[in-house]
Amino acid sequence: MVRYIHLRRWLRRTLTTNGFLFCILFLLAASGCVKKKLVSDLIVKNTRIPLFIEIPRNTHTFDNLSPLAYEALHKHFTRVGYNLVDRPECGHTLRVIIKRLEPQCKLVSPNIILLHYSARLELDCMLLDFNHTMVARKTFFFSSLISKPRNPIINSDFIDFEYRRLFERSIPKIEHFFRPHLIDAFK
Repeated sequence: MVRYIHLRRWLRRTLTTNGFLFCILFLLAASGCVKKKLVSDLIVKNTRIPLFIEIPRNTHTFDNLSPLAYEALHKHFTRVGYNLVDRPECGHTLRVIIKRLEPQCKLVSPNIILLHYSARLELDCMLLDFNHTMVARKTFFFSSLISKPRNPIINSDFIDFEYRRLFERSIPKIEHFFRPHLIDAFK
C-alpha cells in the first residue's frame, strides 16, 4: 500500500493531469486486452490444431468471391497459428458457404457509384470433425460501406479490393467463434 501511494505521488509530480489519466487508462486497457489475446493465441500455437479449409462455396451470388474468401481464411488461420492440412481426413474441416451478397448485381464500372453504397455479406460456416460430423454451425452477417474511388480509371478493380477488405475484417470473428470448439477437441 505504501509503494502504491509513493508511485501515485511520483506520477502526479512528473505528469500533468491529462497525461496521468491517459497513462492510467492506457495501462488498464493494455493489461486487460493484450494479455488475453496473447494467451489465447499461444494456446492455439501450442496445441497445433490441424484444420482443413474447404474452398468456399458460392451459391447465390453473381461475383466469384470464393478465391477472395479462401485467401482471407488461409491468411488469418495461418497467422493465428493453426496447422493447416491438405486433406480433410487429417484434421477438422471448416466449410464456408457464401449465401448472399447485396447488392446482387455486379457493378460494371466504378463510375456507376455516385457516392457510396452498402455491401452486405452472409456466410454460413460449419465446423466438421474427422468423421465429418457437425461440431458447430453459425450464420454470420457482415456489411461494409463502399465509397467511390478518387480515380475510377486507375482503381478499376476496387470492388474486388473492397470485397477482400470485407472478408479480412470478418474472418477473425469467425475464427473467434470456432476457437473454443477446436481447443476443446485437441486438449
